[in-house]
This record gives sequence, C-alpha cells and structure tokens, in this order.
Amino acid sequence: MSMDSRPRWVRQAAAVGILVAGLMALVAAAIMPFMASAGLRGDIEAKTELLAVLERRAKDRDRLKGENERLVAAGSQARALLDGETFGLASANLQKLLVENVQSAGLTLRSIQSLDPVGDADLTAVAVRLVCRATSESLRTLLHTLETGEPLLFVDEILIKADRAAGEEIAREGPTELAVELKVSGFASGKLAP
Repeated sequence: MSMDSRPRWVRQAAAVGILVAGLMALVAAAIMPFMASAGLRGDIEAKTELLAVLERRAKDRDRLKGENERLVAAGSQARALLDGETFGLASANLQKLLVENVQSAGLTLRSIQSLDPVGDADLTAVAVRLVCRATSESLRTLLHTLETGEPLLFVDEILIKADRAAGEEIAREGPTELAVELKVSGFASGKLAP
C-alpha cells in the first residue's frame, strides 16, 4: 500500500508525529549544554574551595618557614618542624606525638590515619586524621596543646558531634561525650616522598 492510498488523517498524524519527534530532538539538543554547564558549575565550586585551602596552606607554609629561619638564627632549641628523613618517619613521629597528646588530655582515641604528603623542595606538609571520644574540657586541652606546643602543628579540620545512641537524651548532669574528628598537620623539612 503506497502512502498516497492511506487516508488523509493517517498521513497527517504521521506528519505530526515526525514533527513532534523532530521538535523533541531539537529541545534535547538545546538543553544538553545547560545540563553540562550545571555539572561544570559543581566542579568549579569544588575546585574553588580546594584553591582556597591550598592558598591558606601556602600562607601557613611561608609563615612557618620564616618562623623556623628566625628560630634557627636565634639559636633556639625549639623544634618548629617534624623530625623524620622520610615521609614515613615524619608521619610516624606525628602520630606518636598526637597519641601522647590525646591520651594526656584525657580523650579516647578510636582511629588514626596518615594522609598523603603535600609539599615542595623546602617543606612537606604531613597530615593525620584522628577520630576520638572527648568531653568539651578534654577537647579544649588537646586543642590548646596542639596549637601551642612544639613542633608547630595546625588543626586544619575539626568535626564535633554529640556521641550518643539514637534516641538517647543528653544528660543534664556531667560532661557530654563528644565524637571528634580532627585533621592535624605539621611540616617537615624538604620534599619527602610518600
């Protein structure tokens, strides 16, 4: 049966169907760049946040480098940088120092994890992620010790939550237990490989 032998309404319906399909294809082609740009916007925001963190680290690195040079020039026995000729040794020394500080402040260490090094020829940032249980007083003591002790350490990130079972009410008496996650970093001299 040829196309001309079909009823007129069938030919018109087929033409309308082809037209609608073509319009849908054009709309889809027009929307695709907007959908792709929405994904790119999220990537740009994430990269912008990363850039801000890296800029803060660069400022800290320059300040730390200057302070270390000042201490060396003054003949001070203070240690501004982490000890360790390799990344593994520097990270182990940082972990040991953090475990000692966590225990002396009265926190309970749940886990500790070394993070990848970041650095250049002069300094390498050595970072560790800690998960602990604490009270507000023990957490304050730990943060004070980390920020004022030697070598120079930086609390880059901190996440604090009430540590209680689902549905459990917070007691009005006594200290509230906190779940604390910290990212702490220090610097070691030179470029240390992972």
